[in-house]
Amino acid sequence: MRYVLLLALFLYLLYAQVLKPLLARWGLEWEISGISFDRERVGLERLYLYLPTPQVKVFLNLENTSLSFAERPHLSVERGSLILIPREVSRKHTPSKPEGSIPLTKYLSQLKALDVDVETFLITFADKTSILIEGLRVRKGDLSGKSTVLVGSMETSVDLRATLKENLVEIHQAKVSSKYFDFKLSGGLTQTLREGFFSIEGKIFVPENKHLLMSAVKVKGVGSMNYDGISVVADLYCESLTVKGRAHFRDLEGKAKVSLPFRGRSTVEGTIRSGYARANVSFEFFPNRFLEISFENLPVDHRMIGVDKFFFAKLDGNLFLDLQKRELVLIGFSPALFTDLLDPQDLALNLRYEFGKDLELLINSQGMGLTVQGRLGKERRAIASLKSFPIFTEKFFFLVSARGHAEGDSVSFDGSLSEIRFSDFKIPSVFARGSLKGKDLNLDFSSRGLKGFLKGNLEKGFYSNVQINGFVLLSDQG
Repeated sequence: MRYVLLLALFLYLLYAQVLKPLLARWGLEWEISGISFDRERVGLERLYLYLPTPQVKVFLNLENTSLSFAERPHLSVERGSLILIPREVSRKHTPSKPEGSIPLTKYLSQLKALDVDVETFLITFADKTSILIEGLRVRKGDLSGKSTVLVGSMETSVDLRATLKENLVEIHQAKVSSKYFDFKLSGGLTQTLREGFFSIEGKIFVPENKHLLMSAVKVKGVGSMNYDGISVVADLYCESLTVKGRAHFRDLEGKAKVSLPFRGRSTVEGTIRSGYARANVSFEFFPNRFLEISFENLPVDHRMIGVDKFFFAKLDGNLFLDLQKRELVLIGFSPALFTDLLDPQDLALNLRYEFGKDLELLINSQGMGLTVQGRLGKERRAIASLKSFPIFTEKFFFLVSARGHAEGDSVSFDGSLSEIRFSDFKIPSVFARGSLKGKDLNLDFSSRGLKGFLKGNLEKGFYSNVQINGFVLLSDQG
């Protein structure tokens, strides 16, 4: 017994005085405490390892770890962590595609012979990405466990059941969910363990706000995964979409490609159809939240805008929505705007809105000769022009040409009424100049053989004076 103790003391002195300083010179550090062993089991209370490589610094920590050989080899880890920090030199270069492959057939038989229990294991990367593994269990090749993947502020949970076979890791079911999606997958990893395939079914949840209410988008498709991330091609269906609580679309269908890289932009791109309307959609939901839509035959009516007077148009254009900057841009064109008073007219519009601030708009119509440009909101300012705009009723018709400027609650304008007809009579052109401040109106007008003014308040009433000297009404009938 004395010789055994002397041998143990010699080995300890050799490790402490020679081996440990030598490994430290090479940059490798380790620490082991709480060693226990017998004929069937080896246990460690704590294992710490620091391993520097040319590309990355590795920190490994294991607590209450044991390896037993009673019936089958059994590895048990109560708590563990792995930290990977890239060296500065490696950050200057774009990572290249890994060369070679993992000989899966060689190692799967060895993995199947080992039972594993891991209560918690945390993997942390330097780019604010971490993976928490909980309840990992392997029994005779059957694997189950849960993990939580945190990339920045986006959290994704994964519940996995799989089987290790001779040349394949078969995934029976993987439930992947976050506040943006909820998927069920099944498939497998190929012999290289660098590529996989799967089928997918689930839902995508679009964040709700006061402008947009969208039911969950159902997804069904196939996908692949590799060292870069996950890619999915799928069919989409959305039961309903409501815009600003007034415009409703039903039974939207489409196709999409979903890209979920382990590092980089997570996006959804695809097409959506509803009746004759069609849209191409690109939505980046991580790290930015940006939506871009190009659309054709999008129906827009007075209910969507929230006005009483009827109008209807089908728009072609683009919509850009930055959910982080809270900015909305809409560019649209319609060859035919339908109203109660006019024949169909063309319309082009450009809107820009930053949530909580003013709305910037630009409206043009060549057919109506209309241009409106301005800001609406806390600061109201606009300029408008109208050229030969027709207004008519059953017996009354005239063309309006005008220019106006609005700032705050003040409006100034000048213009003319031409081609005036009342029943069978022609009326000479009328020219006017005026202003509206709050509800107070001041208007001067004149025509051939006529001039006057109109003053007053929109609520309290008006008074007017008209001077007529040689004013002539001409009849179409002679």
